[in-house]
Amino acid sequence: MSGEQLYCKVCGARLTDPQCFCPSCGAKLEESNTKSNPNSNGTSQNSNESNNNANGSNQNSNGSSGNTIVIVILVILGLVAFGQCSSSNDPDNWGAAYDWGPDHYWDTNSHSVKEKTKCVARGTLITMADGTEKAIEDLKITDKILAFDHMLGEYVEADPIAVYNHGYALYHAVDLEFSDGKTLCVIEGHTLFDLDLMKYVEITPDNCTDYIGHSFVKYSDKETVDSSVLISANAYDKYDEAWGTWGFSKLSCVTNGILSIPNAEGTYNYFMYDDDLKYNEEAMASDIEKYGLYTYEDWADLIPYSLFEGFNFQYFKVAIGKGLANHETYMDYIELFYELSNEYE
Repeated sequence: MSGEQLYCKVCGARLTDPQCFCPSCGAKLEESNTKSNPNSNGTSQNSNESNNNANGSNQNSNGSSGNTIVIVILVILGLVAFGQCSSSNDPDNWGAAYDWGPDHYWDTNSHSVKEKTKCVARGTLITMADGTEKAIEDLKITDKILAFDHMLGEYVEADPIAVYNHGYALYHAVDLEFSDGKTLCVIEGHTLFDLDLMKYVEITPDNCTDYIGHSFVKYSDKETVDSSVLISANAYDKYDEAWGTWGFSKLSCVTNGILSIPNAEGTYNYFMYDDDLKYNEEAMASDIEKYGLYTYEDWADLIPYSLFEGFNFQYFKVAIGKGLANHETYMDYIELFYELSNEYE
């Protein structure tokens, strides 16, 4: 950012060279987030527009039917992210690697705190299927992550069904510290498995201190269900990026060594868990007999099969029966998907 006077596109403040963040509004400064002096001859602006058009063309050519599914996943959890996609109902094309660049960040309005996003901070480490860790912002759809299968009661390999970035903004955050020294920065809210309550609980800035002293599932090895006690929770506002991911059909992942699952009502806790975190087979059979299961035919006019399979739509009938969500909840998710699909088609 040198050679000419630049201004922040978010608030219009004059920028000095070099800077990473706007000194006025706090917005993260990328090339796409700055503009040259409006009184200049426009050469730089035209060049940037040309580059942006080129980038858009590349993104469209690199996109696949899987990009639609990525968008489906984002919206099914009420998570609005920006991207380009193409439409497909092909169940064999679950998703392709999609690189969320700076042009896909949310609007960074520093004058309000984002409250709907529920994720983890940039730099959070995701445990891979081979036991190594990777920063969530470096994760790709083609990677294999570690997830917990509550049907089997064990850790398994899973495909990330989305890797999403809500962008740089001012968020409500919580720094969680555990007895083994592990820490986790939660953005607005995130869901962890509470061994004291034997269910997933959403930890937010408002309720975080309620869970101090509770034991949560941590990853040690694939054969062990280990635990760590939450010893402190500090809520505050911070500028950061909010990232998220989850495993196909398992929905869970391991974040900074702690088992977690993205928060979306009606997508977890629909069955009772045993001490080994496996679904209690007797209680599960009873719930299914009582409430029934959805089939794909129940949703075939609304969603692709890959979405039905990836998010365990069959069990949503149990979730509705237990009052964890209602039919309108899922219809809202689907409606949002189509709105976003049409916008970025």
